[in-house]
Amino acid sequence: MKQLGFALLAALAVAGCREDPGTADYSSHVDLRARNEPPPFLLGPTPFMPGVPRLSFGGSYEGEFTEQVVIDGVTSFFFIFDTANDGTGQLTFTTETASDRVEGSVSDRIIHAGTGFIGGGVFWYVARDISQYSTLNLSLKSSDPAFAELSISVASGPDRPADGMNDQSQTFTVNASSYGYANDGEWHSLTIPFSDLEQLGWNPASVRSPFSFSGGGGASGENFLIDDVYIQ
Repeated sequence: MKQLGFALLAALAVAGCREDPGTADYSSHVDLRARNEPPPFLLGPTPFMPGVPRLSFGGSYEGEFTEQVVIDGVTSFFFIFDTANDGTGQLTFTTETASDRVEGSVSDRIIHAGTGFIGGGVFWYVARDISQYSTLNLSLKSSDPAFAELSISVASGPDRPADGMNDQSQTFTVNASSYGYANDGEWHSLTIPFSDLEQLGWNPASVRSPFSFSGGGGASGENFLIDDVYIQ
């Protein structure tokens, strides 16, 4: 504290000896407030339309909706897969927000932890009927080698047993590249019809996971962006 006080006194002494600076010029400050304003809120590739049902179920969507399932840590979760697949191993990725987005104010950056695979997503302990909807929608962007291929999954089945044992849910997977994703550093908006997932065996009347993703091994720090994830 003594040193800080001394520095302050020294600064005041120097300021007292300065010459008259003349008339102040603030021309460079024009529009300074505008430059500090938050970025515009983007409506996304397919803006919300009143009267068209839309389900929001996770953090990668900021727009309007007609129904929402909140991630509450009780019956709805966002899980990051770990290397032991039981909650005891190294997490396969970390997350942060990014200003590069197609919807809302930010997107989510998924950062590879350098593990042999990567995966995570939204999971429900209590099965939900979402058969009134018809598509899973999301946008992806990357050019990092680890994400040359990405898989998108859903799961269905009965409610999770209270003890977590003998869970009967089943997972069904498609390739993101089959719906327009390319590892070229550009945003790609994917629409996955429920009918395609139902052909694999998924039951939208008893959903245990509306969305998860997975990929292979990669270097620590490789990443992809995800945004505008919803069901319609």
